Amino acid sequence: MSLRSAFKAKFQSEKSKSEDTVVVDKDESKDTLSTEEQASASSNDSVLDTSTISQELYLSKLAELTDSLNDDGTHKDWTTSEREIYESQLSNLQEQLVASMIENQSLSEDLKKYKDTTEMDRLQQELEYEREKNKLLIEKFDQLERKPSSSGRVGLNELAEGRRPEDDVDSGIEIAADALHLPAPAEVEKVLTHKAKQYKILAWLVAMYYDFASDFTEDDEEEEMPQDKEGDPLTVKKLKENIKRFKTCTKPIVNFVKVVFVILSWKAPTASLLYFSVYMYAVWHGWLASVLLFSLLYWLTVNYLTTKGWHVTLNILPYSYVEEDNDSDKALGMSDKFQLVLQVARKVQNILGQIADGLEKVRNLVMWQHAEATYKLYVALGVAFIASCFLPGTVLFTIIGLLLGIKFFIVNNIYRKFPKVQQRYDTVFKIWKNLPTDDVLIKRMRMAEREQYILPSSTPTVEEAPVTPSPVTASVLSNENQAFCQLFALPSSEAPLPDWQGGKRCTLISKEKPLTGAFKNGKLFLTRSFLCFERSKNPTPKNLVIPLTDITSCEKAKPYGFLPGGGMAIEINVVGSTQSCYLFGAMINRDESFESIMRAARQACLAWAVEETDTT
Repeated sequence: MSLRSAFKAKFQSEKSKSEDTVVVDKDESKDTLSTEEQASASSNDSVLDTSTISQELYLSKLAELTDSLNDDGTHKDWTTSEREIYESQLSNLQEQLVASMIENQSLSEDLKKYKDTTEMDRLQQELEYEREKNKLLIEKFDQLERKPSSSGRVGLNELAEGRRPEDDVDSGIEIAADALHLPAPAEVEKVLTHKAKQYKILAWLVAMYYDFASDFTEDDEEEEMPQDKEGDPLTVKKLKENIKRFKTCTKPIVNFVKVVFVILSWKAPTASLLYFSVYMYAVWHGWLASVLLFSLLYWLTVNYLTTKGWHVTLNILPYSYVEEDNDSDKALGMSDKFQLVLQVARKVQNILGQIADGLEKVRNLVMWQHAEATYKLYVALGVAFIASCFLPGTVLFTIIGLLLGIKFFIVNNIYRKFPKVQQRYDTVFKIWKNLPTDDVLIKRMRMAEREQYILPSSTPTVEEAPVTPSPVTASVLSNENQAFCQLFALPSSEAPLPDWQGGKRCTLISKEKPLTGAFKNGKLFLTRSFLCFERSKNPTPKNLVIPLTDITSCEKAKPYGFLPGGGMAIEINVVGSTQSCYLFGAMINRDESFESIMRAARQACLAWAVEETDTT
């Protein structure tokens, strides 16, 4: 077979197949679809016809091409360039044919999907058709019932049940439906209603499931809007506005606390006596919870009436005794704004410090850091536990309520008026005051560690005896010494020596560090057993305490060799320390300070001071 005949046979068979497919699809659509479906099918057939036209165009072009070929596949009078051009056209036509076939296949699939989606519409139309048919049958049945019985014909009701049709019309309809093998309208409506309810319940359950499952899905990080964790920038205007808002929101709470304090402190004797009597009576009869709930309901009712425009002047609390703060909203200058920021920062610092102290005291109480206070708490809880085992709950709460009422209304008022009585008899106040914070515990640990370095006391010689100060100076020095001992966590016996009151200004030089961080300014103190250095910039965490017993040598030194003179520094070598050598420079009256240190060491009979004296 030649190439020309092969091309013709191949594409004519494909053309016949495509035409047969189109004809079959048209026949099926005419049999199964309604008028609207036939219109949609005709639109799809037009698309298919378009693809068929492209195929016919391709076949016509191919026929023209094959007519110009010989039996062996070569053109009769083609040149090489013309042959390449026609081959490229042939390949392009083949690609177009393949694309049209693919498009034809996709359109066939879309048509099939459309048929599936229209199946529900067809069922609904059939249902409406059956309902109309049922309605027509009912009308015909009514017409048969209205005919006279003298005609000699027997009605359907008489054949079925032996009674006249006008006796029971509904039963006649059911019998007619049975005779025509159709379900009764009531049963059809009942079945449809039941199925509709089932569908609604199922749809509701599915919606609830997907709504519940959506809560456990992970959101995409891209959809989340970035949030500024630091918040708004610091401005005086925003700070003042937030302070004003905070005062406005906390004003009712602050006024309520002030009123409660007025009642408990008996500044309004009549109101205090009334509330004390009501409280004790309610506790005795077990009505305390009812009284509190009634107070809350009354408060909410008054607030509701106020929001509706009513002016309620009846108050169950003596707010007239509370002094209101008058805050002026005047414009602030630059210095006032700076002072406002400092004031707010100071208040926040102090409040946070008080809260931290209270929490640390509670933690140290339950952790047995203050054994005496924790033991008293343990005993009180044990007694309360034993009482709860033998007494009913109502009796126990009544006793606790009565004791609290006496405590808050009477005992605290006495303690407030007489502080000495409180300091002597108020056990709770004394326990809370003596509870240690973490800072106090650290100082106690340091003090316990440094007690082993305290030198025994010795009687000074006549030339070394200090001059007795006046009573006023002694009291001032006593307060200074107490602050010094608290600062360095030293016992009260380790006060600075008379020549070292107020300290000696100097600079702690560290040669191991770079030049920018090698100098620490401060004061040097000498006690009976320690040499203390206090930093001027940050005194608390970087304080230096050197026991005299750990010193191996004390010498006059010159920090740097290029400096003129004999130097103004004292070099102290210490054993068993992270830093073996301490150099205190820029010290005024260096020689007097050095002699004072050596004299205190000789008085304590330390080996390094005695050896230094022997060598000199």
